[in-house]
Amino acid sequence: MKRLATLLLLAASLSHAENLPLPASTPPAQPTSQSLMFIDSKLFDGRLYNELSKQPDKLEITMSGQITLTNISPRLDRWLSLIGENGLMELQEIPEPAQLNQRALFALLPIMYSMVGEAREALVNAQAKRYNAKVYYYKDAGGNAVINRVILTRKP
Repeated sequence: MKRLATLLLLAASLSHAENLPLPASTPPAQPTSQSLMFIDSKLFDGRLYNELSKQPDKLEITMSGQITLTNISPRLDRWLSLIGENGLMELQEIPEPAQLNQRALFALLPIMYSMVGEAREALVNAQAKRYNAKVYYYKDAGGNAVINRVILTRKP
C-alpha cells in the first residue's frame, strides 16, 4: 500500500513537472565592440586600460584631432609600440573622410574632469599586450598621412 501511494505521488509530480517552464538557456556570448576617443592625456591611458580590462573583442579608438603618421603622439606611439612588439600592428589606407564637426572635442570635457586616478604602468602594458592593432589613415590634400582611427583586436 505504501509503495502504491509513493508511485501515485511520483506520477502526480511528474505530470505536474511537464507544465513547468524549462530553465532559460544562456545565450551564446556575443562579440563585444567598444569605442574610445583619443586625447593626448594621462586620462586616456586610464580610460583605455579600463576598456581593455573589459576584454572587448574589438576597441575602436577615434581621433579627436589631426594626428599624422609622421607626427604621432608619444602617448599613442607607446600603446602601438607595445602592441606591435607583442603582436600584429598593421596600416590600412582609407579614403579621406568628410570634415567632421569639432564640437566632439567639447563633449569630452565633462568626461575628462570626471575621471580620477591613473592605472599603474605594468597593468596598462599587460592589457596592451593582449591585442593586435590596425591603424586606419588617409592622405590629405597636402599629402600627409592622417590617422583616422585605430582598431584594437583581442588576440585569440
